[in-house]
Amino acid sequence: MVRKLRAVVGWKLKDLSAASGVDVQTIHRLEAGKTKEAERDTLTKLATAFGLTWRHLLDAVPAPIELPIAPSAKAQKRRSRA
Repeated sequence: MVRKLRAVVGWKLKDLSAASGVDVQTIHRLEAGKTKEAERDTLTKLATAFGLTWRHLLDAVPAPIELPIAPSAKAQKRRSRA
């Protein structure tokens, strides 16, 4: 879910790390499935960076159709080409 959200807004790992305060390696391990269980604090930080709650990341609550944060210009260009 984190990778999917990151792609929607056009962020690189370092962008999400800067926005959330979570280490790049931690995010990478979560996205790659190398870490099966994340601490709730980590999930909260990641979700907050996207304007969501940690429960959205676990699909306990469906994410809104439109994310509260705007996609980057780069992500918008990719979508318009598709």
